[in-house]
Amino acid sequence: MLVSMVRIDLHTHTNYSDGTDSAEELIRHAEKIGLDGIGITDHDTFEGLHEALEIETDLIIVPGIEISTCKGHIIAYGVTDGEFEIGLTPKETVDVIHRSGSIAVPAHPFDSIRLGIKNEIYNIKADALEVINGCITFSYFNKKAYQAAIELDLPMVAGSDGHSIDEIGIAWTDFLTEPHSWQDVISLILKKETIPVGKRHPLFLSKFKRYSRAIKKRKERPVPYKKIRIPKRKSSSKNNLEEENND
Repeated sequence: MLVSMVRIDLHTHTNYSDGTDSAEELIRHAEKIGLDGIGITDHDTFEGLHEALEIETDLIIVPGIEISTCKGHIIAYGVTDGEFEIGLTPKETVDVIHRSGSIAVPAHPFDSIRLGIKNEIYNIKADALEVINGCITFSYFNKKAYQAAIELDLPMVAGSDGHSIDEIGIAWTDFLTEPHSWQDVISLILKKETIPVGKRHPLFLSKFKRYSRAIKKRKERPVPYKKIRIPKRKSSSKNNLEEENND
């Protein structure tokens, strides 16, 4: 007997960061293609998420933010607001994420081209690992993330990392137990009741279509298009205080 699973694309971007489409466009397209939910995980901003949470939909909207550390990107799931300093180390960032009451999931961890934190995953207390990323540069990086999740005994999730409506839904996370809220989603991730599913986009075709769409829709953007780079190293407030005390 086949069991119908809940499909949630846990990694998407709106036009408040480097996505091409609005939160509503992402949500309506997700409904159209049969997803049960999406994670709104813009780079270093909650504006797209706040817009998404105001939209009437039966989809589960999983709140998140993709935070820029000095080594790469870590997603915080289960947080809807707050200040997250960029440029901290992965370890410092994970500490901040945990203090906020959310969970830390390194995005595309081994993709050095797309700013994964790479071997830093072995130095932090991640709560799960993104093992299928739909916009990964090479499939090998997903395989390496999967192997690392097994080695570290971590829950596994997947997401399209969609930056346009054309990209969402190529990778998603299946849930073995039906979640009724985003809080359930977080709980089920931690309980390892997830199955990562999907594949990567055709790299060059996907990027060509995305940038073409971005140009056509540039006048609709609520904020300027974000160029995503690794920020310079910063020390956390906690570390600054410790340094002052040592002086």
